[in-house]
Amino acid sequence: MKANGILFLLFFFIGNITFAQSLKELADKDFENRKFQSAINQYQKHLQKKRNPGDKGEIYFKIAESYRKLFEYSEALEWYKRAESAFYQLPALHYQKGKTLLNVGEYEKSKAALNHFLEKQPGDKDALRLLRNVDFALSMKNDPPPLHSFGNESQINSPESDYGANYFNNQIVFTSSRMDLSGSNKTYEVDGQGFSNFYTSSYNNTDKTWSKVEKLEALSADLNNGAFTFSKKTNTAYYGECSGEKGAFCRIMQAEFNTESKSWGKAAPLIYEGEKVEMVHPSVSEDGNSLYFVSRNVEGGLGGSDIWLLEKKGSGWGAPQIVEGINTEYDEAYPVLFDENSLYFSSTGFVGMGALDLFVSERRNEKWSAPENLRVPFNSNADDFLLVQKSDKSEGYFSSNRSGGQGSDDIYSFYLKPVNLLVKGQVLDVDSGTGLENVMVYLTVNDQAVDSTLTDAGGNYQFELEQDRDYKLKLNKPEYFGDSRKLSTDGEKYSKTFSKANGHDFDFALLRIPKEEITIEDIYYDYNSYNLRPNSKENLNKLVKLLEDSPDVEVMINAHTDDRGNPKYNLELSQKRAQAVVDYLIEKGINPVRLQSKGWGKTALLIENAKTEEEHQKNRRTTFKVLNQ
Repeated sequence: MKANGILFLLFFFIGNITFAQSLKELADKDFENRKFQSAINQYQKHLQKKRNPGDKGEIYFKIAESYRKLFEYSEALEWYKRAESAFYQLPALHYQKGKTLLNVGEYEKSKAALNHFLEKQPGDKDALRLLRNVDFALSMKNDPPPLHSFGNESQINSPESDYGANYFNNQIVFTSSRMDLSGSNKTYEVDGQGFSNFYTSSYNNTDKTWSKVEKLEALSADLNNGAFTFSKKTNTAYYGECSGEKGAFCRIMQAEFNTESKSWGKAAPLIYEGEKVEMVHPSVSEDGNSLYFVSRNVEGGLGGSDIWLLEKKGSGWGAPQIVEGINTEYDEAYPVLFDENSLYFSSTGFVGMGALDLFVSERRNEKWSAPENLRVPFNSNADDFLLVQKSDKSEGYFSSNRSGGQGSDDIYSFYLKPVNLLVKGQVLDVDSGTGLENVMVYLTVNDQAVDSTLTDAGGNYQFELEQDRDYKLKLNKPEYFGDSRKLSTDGEKYSKTFSKANGHDFDFALLRIPKEEITIEDIYYDYNSYNLRPNSKENLNKLVKLLEDSPDVEVMINAHTDDRGNPKYNLELSQKRAQAVVDYLIEKGINPVRLQSKGWGKTALLIENAKTEEEHQKNRRTTFKVLNQ
């Protein structure tokens, strides 16, 4: 991973070797000074010269370690295997092998190697942490499908390291160590690639292609540059720069962009209060007053690399402040401030998938929340970092050295998948069971129609829906009672069809309005009483809905008594019972203009000469009849 190799794991100065040394001594020196590609070459020459050196296992292990630190994991695993075959005894072999197996997604093998290490080093916190990462990675199998589509931007990626794409002036600025455009054959000693410089390209949405990649000469030099960030308010860019002078010191540079001439001013080091510290990976706030960065050597850090904050003070910047809540004793890097209150960054300190994982923390009441792992597919078993996105979060870029790319680090794009929501249903006739044609179906929000359609010959209908809406489907057909049903798309993040076939029944069965009375089932009164029993109201609520769904229907509520008691008294009692139902319907919001009531006493018995209480109960019935047919 070039981005890490240059701006995350570096800060070492190599002096010239001016005296004769053996190949092994040269290789060891290179290894100690993190010149890993050179170390590999020297070790392999030594092995060719000495076919059977006594320290073969150690050499194999150091070659493996060099490949691992160059993020060439497959090669590293091959050399760990050779070290094992040569009976290399240091427990670190099994730890690093387990860590590397985790980086390539060999989770069960990683677990075995780490457990082997723990047998020799019980309770080792780093190994236990990696085992938690293994379990976390395995748990991803149960994750729902991703909300985004992802793609490797192969048109702009190269065999070398390409990373850190960021938006600027309708194009992107990114960092690359490619050799073909650098104008120089100089290589970086750590990984053998070119020095990292800035490049630009723009995307054509019409033909779906990137423009020719061009070097951003104004901000590039024969140094390692990376992590470009830009404040629109101040028209100032900030970026990391690591030179080979004075111990490969890394600092943050700033340069102003002239919007009229479309040109860059001369870059200069950032001026801030406090001790001189190494600073990389800047991210500036929208207003240009806050700058997040990464360093290893600021007093008060928690260990590894930490994320710090500078805030504007006069014409310069104040002293570095550690960002509370997101740093660990391990490595945190590549902060990207989004929308002022979301901080995206990468870390090896929180439970993740093994290497650098992307996390997000939200600022709430001036404090950063516990970091949340972005999970697959933003994260992989490799290094994932530098996520930027548009303000609506619909698309963006991040960097990764995951397998399947063009080279070392690659730029990946992501887009929110379109969410297509549909409701499909069929409207049937209750009595015939056949589809009803020409039923008007309304799609409403807050009782306002937003769409409508007529059912086809088979009674079928469908609507397209929007996310996070509360809908109601309303049906209307002359000579039929209406019907309605609620439908919510709140929280729906995936394409979906609401239909009976998918477990969301939006089929309807409409009842033709009859000429005769319709009995309202289970409307009961106690003997000699016109008070509605509580269990009667459930069925009355069905009538309420029927009347709400059929706003033009007017009804007569009819109440009947049994044949016991005085006829005049029964007539008065039934009238009170009918009125009790009307009063309940009015209480529920039905317009009284649509309602009439009539008590029939015992003049319209269903069962003459009733004998049992059950028969008397059937006579004590409540019905309704549609008046305006």
